[in-house]
Amino acid sequence: MISKIYGLLLRQFGRLPVPVRHRIVGFTSPAYRVGTAAILLSDDGDLLLARHTYRNGWGLPGGMIGWKEEPLDTIIREVREEIGIAVAQAGEPHIEHARDSRRIEWFFDLQLDGSTIDDVKINSPEIEELRWFPLDALPLLEKKSPSTIRALETVAERHFPGRLSR
Repeated sequence: MISKIYGLLLRQFGRLPVPVRHRIVGFTSPAYRVGTAAILLSDDGDLLLARHTYRNGWGLPGGMIGWKEEPLDTIIREVREEIGIAVAQAGEPHIEHARDSRRIEWFFDLQLDGSTIDDVKINSPEIEELRWFPLDALPLLEKKSPSTIRALETVAERHFPGRLSR
């Protein structure tokens, strides 16, 4: 019951204008928002993307860092909570700092850790849909920010040179 109410509230939040959502998050967050995002590639070079209930389009799974929580711990927790799988760090994170929006984003290069791609499932009311996409045929991303593109390019090039479509 509570997860249904939470999901309904998230959908309503997603309908608010972006500036209003940013202001609400700003009031409930520290001076800087610090978030994490999972870049999880299959052995075949497919990227796991999620459609969140409170955003439009496809995006990387992830979430905000909690008080006294380390970024790596955050992304491992977020992936487990949202997608129900265990992951481990596969390479160095890509970190982006957006001074204007007062945001720091940690993009983690992750691999499955005792889970398989068949174990991936929606495990949270925050996620509407999960799907694996080939790097050379990615859908329109909900947040096609330069920082997200740079992070995807860095991690994709590390594992599958030349495969990421731009």
